[in-house]
Amino acid sequence: MSAQPKPSAVMSMGTLRLVEAGEQVEPRRLAHARTDAQLLQELRALRRENSDLAERLHESEARLRGVQKRLRVLQKARDERVGSIDFADQEEWARHQIHVSWLQNSSAIDRSAHPLGEYLVGPAFAASVRSLAPQLQAKVWRAAVDVVTGRGRHLHSRGAHPLRSGNGAHAHDVVRDDGARCFRYSVGFKAAGARRLHAWHLPDGRVELCRVVAHGDMSP
Repeated sequence: MSAQPKPSAVMSMGTLRLVEAGEQVEPRRLAHARTDAQLLQELRALRRENSDLAERLHESEARLRGVQKRLRVLQKARDERVGSIDFADQEEWARHQIHVSWLQNSSAIDRSAHPLGEYLVGPAFAASVRSLAPQLQAKVWRAAVDVVTGRGRHLHSRGAHPLRSGNGAHAHDVVRDDGARCFRYSVGFKAAGARRLHAWHLPDGRVELCRVVAHGDMSP
């Protein structure tokens, strides 16, 4: 019969196995602990960054509201000054607004490169603008400047394209008896549903401002 190991020997072997197992598990636990600590540190850093960004956003929004408020005050003052002018007719009022917008929104170099030149104001144009809110009117005048200076044909934001007689692929352009073609321009930047400015492009190169219409209005 083989001799059985003494209890003390068995305990020693078991203790040895536990110590060996502990030596293998402990480094993994320490690694996980370090990883958790790192993640917690990164989370705290992200929270601080998020808090800083939120504070900056709040400050930016406050500054924007202040700028918008000052802009409204300036627009009101300007409208009051303009309202005191005795215009001969609607066309003179429209031409005045276009000229002021050209001066205010263009540098001297831009005005030299893109003069207003000679253009026509259609009989329905001024009335189509007067019914709009002041802020939207300001956008119309900027669009009108782009149209009459010729820049609007080349600006992606204006989305210039001929007005079609229908929705079909073979629908022809809307052309007047005098050969003028009606073009459609976007009034608002990056706004699919924004109002449109219709303008006639005459054969002699001049532009006649037709009227400002809602997005779905396809009549000249």
